[in-house]
Amino acid sequence: MTYLIRIQSVEEMHVLLSNLPRALTQIYSEIRQWKEDDCAFNRLCWVLLRALPPCVRHDDFIGAIADGVGCMVDCSKETRNQSRMDVAEILILTTDFGCINRTLSVSIGVMET
Repeated sequence: MTYLIRIQSVEEMHVLLSNLPRALTQIYSEIRQWKEDDCAFNRLCWVLLRALPPCVRHDDFIGAIADGVGCMVDCSKETRNQSRMDVAEILILTTDFGCINRTLSVSIGVMET
């Protein structure tokens, strides 16, 4: 099992490593810097879709948007019941967290969302 710890600075890393109890260093076989290929597995991530017109609030359209960043797993209860029309929340499985911090504009006919 791998644990990832986000450290903001080299100084913080040295403080953390110097304060690790001896028991932890006996449990873990390796403590090293993170590499990009350490996260090769899919991760679950909630994606917020804003300003979706009612005419495109269906599984096919939302699934097509999700396919651009991962695989759609589920949606929130509010999205499923359409009780909240300002946003839609979908849960996706993805390996690419870089795509999550971006905005995607979709044109529907002459209307852009």
